[in-house]
Amino acid sequence: MIIHSTSPIGEKVLAEKTAVLLGLSIRNSYFKEENLQELISWAQNSVAQVFIMLPDVPAISTLRSLGYDENKAKATAMLACNNLENKCRRIMESLGATENVRIIRWKDLEGNKAYETMLENLTKLYEKETDFRSDVRETTMGVIEGNGTTLAIQEALDIGVHFILQELALILNAADIFKVPTCAYVYHREMPVHVKMLNNKYSFVPPQNTGYIICETDFSAKTKNG
Repeated sequence: MIIHSTSPIGEKVLAEKTAVLLGLSIRNSYFKEENLQELISWAQNSVAQVFIMLPDVPAISTLRSLGYDENKAKATAMLACNNLENKCRRIMESLGATENVRIIRWKDLEGNKAYETMLENLTKLYEKETDFRSDVRETTMGVIEGNGTTLAIQEALDIGVHFILQELALILNAADIFKVPTCAYVYHREMPVHVKMLNNKYSFVPPQNTGYIICETDFSAKTKNG
């Protein structure tokens, strides 16, 4: 595993071997079997607890922003996350990682006060703070431009921003949500709005027990370099 950058809490997580939240995405070729195998194996050997995020409900908003109707968006998102979950479970079983590795779907967050409160706070921040709103919409625009949409851009953005807010609510408060001392979000690319939040660039102080680790599998690096 190649670690590109970490936040201070990310470094603390690795040093104290606490917990990580592995971020997975649908419609993303990075999450092929080889990368998932290396990622889950590395995480299992690096920390005490591993949580694998499968963003089924947030992905519905993304697909709707691209022009899918509600039913098709839900069916597509759920099927894609089911397929990812099946891949992960096969890998977990092959690694003997069924006790300290847990798959997280959005149904697992229902009634979780720590998640619901963070989502409410971020939604209020989005509504009142221009910089945060602008950054969330810019991130959403990147997804829409990369995939295309049949909707008017402003309508697509208004729908798609819910994906970012729902994911951020989990990422930013993962330690409290899962009741672990510290937790780092693991992904292969930085999310600028996430980094800015942790660096206190908005008028909201995030929890001080979560961070990030930006890393890339050796398999991915070798594939890119031929």
